[in-house]
Amino acid sequence: MKRILIFCFLISSILANIYGQINQSVTTNYSYGKSDTTSTFSINKVEIDKAIELMIGKFGNPVTKQAGNVVWQKINIQGVGDELTMKLLDGIFSFDDYTYMTFSDYKDKSERLSNLTKSRVRNCTLEILNNYGLNIIDEKNEVEIIQRIFNELFTGLN
Repeated sequence: MKRILIFCFLISSILANIYGQINQSVTTNYSYGKSDTTSTFSINKVEIDKAIELMIGKFGNPVTKQAGNVVWQKINIQGVGDELTMKLLDGIFSFDDYTYMTFSDYKDKSERLSNLTKSRVRNCTLEILNNYGLNIIDEKNEVEIIQRIFNELFTGLN
């Protein structure tokens, strides 16, 4: 009986987490390592180009702005860290061969976006890095801060 209750609790926790992320503009991707778990974020259900413009309005001009790669440096996120690098990768994920390729230039972006299918979808990933280029989002409160910032920023885009 105790095992059944524990199993039911685990399943309900998983389902609550999934349901909680369904309507969010930014969801969390976890990378499980030997000693810690780091997080990146996917931008979903919004017009990504408009989301990037909102990010520029909030964080300033990026040091790199290419079709598949936008990078901000020396940003401060209260509760997460100072002088961080924020990297946005924009491209196409293929479920056919499970590959992800960022856009190489704006012509490539335009061509590939015009050929989306159910098995080839746009994917935009956001990483927060320290000054060594390492992903530092490994605490639950940091994940919640990032999700809150971007879900609030993207309100109205979905």
